Amino acid sequence: MRSRRLNPALRLAVVGALVLACQGQTPRFVSVGDVQLPIVVRPQFYTDCRSAAEALSSREAAVAYIGYTFGAVPDRNNPNKHIFVVAVDTKRSYIEMPLLTWPTITPADSEHLTYLNNALEWHERGHLAIAVAIAAEVTAAQHPVTSPADGRAQAEDVIRISNARQTAYDELTMHGIHQSRAPEPLRGSDTIFYCR
Repeated sequence: MRSRRLNPALRLAVVGALVLACQGQTPRFVSVGDVQLPIVVRPQFYTDCRSAAEALSSREAAVAYIGYTFGAVPDRNNPNKHIFVVAVDTKRSYIEMPLLTWPTITPADSEHLTYLNNALEWHERGHLAIAVAIAAEVTAAQHPVTSPADGRAQAEDVIRISNARQTAYDELTMHGIHQSRAPEPLRGSDTIFYCR
């Protein structure tokens, strides 16, 4: 059996799962319907709480890396006709979450970090929910695929739609800082972090 190299995202997810397993922890996933993405934890070490808070305020703390797979399947009513289908690519997609720590972390800090991580995870789950909805909408529309070039053009349209919806979601919620502004199924706790 020949070994195959894993793509960097999948390798990172596997390494994260192995680290958690060695620590006696179970790998975690974000799920929407039957689509599950692994959570990859990115350790971040700071000198104190304030330096962690400053770093979080200057950039996005968690990130959803979501890709799609595209294809064409025969139409049930006409086997000579093919229908464009889309799915979230669960082999190349994952959620990256921070694991913040510093030497003087207090129980109150730990409690607030738990709140922050839950809020961040919910925000990233929203990105996955948008991707799953787009894949379902496009597939349900049953657009015919007339050529490989047509299939590529439809895939580019899906990417364009996805980028626009994901950007609108981030702008509305300010990347989760105002998650309470999101539409009802995605509404959640605001991702605010401060030092106690």
